[in-house]
Amino acid sequence: MVRFDNIHAVRGRYDEVRWHKKEAFRSLRNNARQSLKEFEDDGLVRRHEYLEVPVRVEYEVTDAARALKPILTELAKWGSSLKNARATC
Repeated sequence: MVRFDNIHAVRGRYDEVRWHKKEAFRSLRNNARQSLKEFEDDGLVRRHEYLEVPVRVEYEVTDAARALKPILTELAKWGSSLKNARATC
């Protein structure tokens, strides 16, 4: 889930606006890191860290995550049909 609580509509000097953009990006980046960590803990992705300068990290989708694809596809179809049914009411 992406959180937007650190994104502000700011009017001000360039440095102030740039700082808020930096904070928003940092929040989004940290949330992505947290999600990847949770996926790794749940066995849905595998993390590969390469000892290079700078350190390179790659993530690989596991078979467990691939097994979820049909379930998520059906869930998305159900959600779309529900949304369409509500739109016609």
